[in-house]
Amino acid sequence: MTVDKHSKAQVCNTGSKLDGELGKTDVGLVEELKHQLSLIEQRMENAMNAIEDGYAEADLEGNLIYFNPAFARMLEFPVDCLQGMNYRAYVSKTSQPAVFKAFHHVFQGGDPIDHLIFDIQKGDGLAANFETSVSLIRNPAGEKSGFRGIIQDITRRCQAEQELENSRSRLEAIFQSVRDAIITVDQHGRVMDCNQAAEAVCGISTLDANGKLYTELQLNCQGRCREVLNQTLEHQRPIQDCQIDCGKETADSRTVSVSSSPLLSQDGTVKGAVLVVRDMTRLRDLEKKLEDRHRYQNIIGRSRKMRAVYELLENLTDVDTTVLITGGSGTGKEMVARALHFGGCRRTKPFISVNCSALADNLLESELFGHVKGAYTGAISSRQGRFQMADSGTILLDEIGEIPLRTQVKLLRVLQEKSFEPVGDAKPVKVDVRVIACTNQDLKQQIQQGRFREDLFYRLKVVEIQLPSLKERREDIPLLIEHFVDRFNQKFNKQILGTTTAVLDLFMQYDWPGNVRELEHTLEHAFVLCKEPLIAHRHLPLDLTRLPTQKESDHAPAEPLNAAVLQDSLHAAAGNKTQAARQLGISRRTLYRKLAQFGLS
Repeated sequence: MTVDKHSKAQVCNTGSKLDGELGKTDVGLVEELKHQLSLIEQRMENAMNAIEDGYAEADLEGNLIYFNPAFARMLEFPVDCLQGMNYRAYVSKTSQPAVFKAFHHVFQGGDPIDHLIFDIQKGDGLAANFETSVSLIRNPAGEKSGFRGIIQDITRRCQAEQELENSRSRLEAIFQSVRDAIITVDQHGRVMDCNQAAEAVCGISTLDANGKLYTELQLNCQGRCREVLNQTLEHQRPIQDCQIDCGKETADSRTVSVSSSPLLSQDGTVKGAVLVVRDMTRLRDLEKKLEDRHRYQNIIGRSRKMRAVYELLENLTDVDTTVLITGGSGTGKEMVARALHFGGCRRTKPFISVNCSALADNLLESELFGHVKGAYTGAISSRQGRFQMADSGTILLDEIGEIPLRTQVKLLRVLQEKSFEPVGDAKPVKVDVRVIACTNQDLKQQIQQGRFREDLFYRLKVVEIQLPSLKERREDIPLLIEHFVDRFNQKFNKQILGTTTAVLDLFMQYDWPGNVRELEHTLEHAFVLCKEPLIAHRHLPLDLTRLPTQKESDHAPAEPLNAAVLQDSLHAAAGNKTQAARQLGISRRTLYRKLAQFGLS
């Protein structure tokens, strides 16, 4: 393998010139000079053979005129094949335009080009990636005669870079596809990166956020998650599942779960933090819907029998038919009737309630159908009846079993013909009224005793809703207690949390002959007497406390429900909030409210 031909030619020309100009006395000096030049040529040759980078020279057409062994090894072509080979023979077609452009640029301007990357086809048919620098070669006369370059095989580097890029792309795809908002900040709280979900969840513009301090960002939650992030940056510890209500003042408020963790470098030093914000709004709404399934309108209950009532009420909301509601006193019959009206298509129309048992027989007919002036003694003016008041709406006939037989006849006509005659008037009045009747009596028994018309009974009982007694749905008692506690806390301006475990056990064992109304009055009585966080035995009516059941000690005051008591209960329950609430004798909802009140997570 020869060295640079131009260099070697220059050495030979110099030697010949010296032979001609110097005398024979100087031949020894010339020979010494030739010897030194030969040594230089040999060292250059050895250097070219030793370096791992390829070195090649080409003429102005791109034909190889010189190359070192490393270049030949890199291309894996036989040496005799490479000599004089044009660059197009081994440079891939896709890279040939770039290589030609580089040669042209160097030829025109004379300035070298560095880091030219191109693909080649090696002698064994495999592809490779080369990086080269291209510079111009000039002959002794200063004329442009070719190009030289130092070449490196960067195939492995390109493969590693491609794998790294693929990994980065996969991670970026995962990063951007995660529905949770992810925000990374450095140790100073400056945003380094955030994904697209951050814009939807937090209102952060991914284009504008990078490089800004996290405290400068306009967030949907008014920055309530900043405290979580600051805690992680300051104490270098993770914080998990901190629940925050975002945009509380707006209608489309969100509930999010915020977690933050230190961001560690390879050597374990903290270089920032990562904040993950999960939108829990849908879960919150589902829980709200589940909670709503525990009630219908203002009716409270989640027992199987109450769910059956809710289902029946939903089916009847827009069905304009007569409904008979039966059940014991205090089961909430009027509340169910109101739910039927206000949940249906007549909700914007009048809802008129008539307590049939509270009116004397001679007044009931006039109250229902009205009267004209002079219809009876004392009728000094005409008066509109309840049916006319309820026109286009709903009329509730409470305690329907108490109406006299004479009134039952006129009521049957209203149900059948949608018309009636006011007392003292023969002119019929047409009305469009939905009739709902309630009773706590056995109407079939009333029929057998001749006190209730059978035809009216079946006309009223198009659909019957039977309300269970509280004894039949004991599992609803804790839910009802929570409901009444909330109501009476507002009424009496107190902060009672609920009942003790012993009182709850008593309520669950008691038969409640007065049903929900009795439970309500019992709790109202307790609220008047109770000045402690929990309702105890001594706050209940005497007839309830005399029942044979496990009682609290009247000498041991109820333990105040403070932060320490809550923490001890949670610790004893191993963090199980349901179990802790049961031990405290309160509901999970009340427990969550008190945890928030005392700032406990």
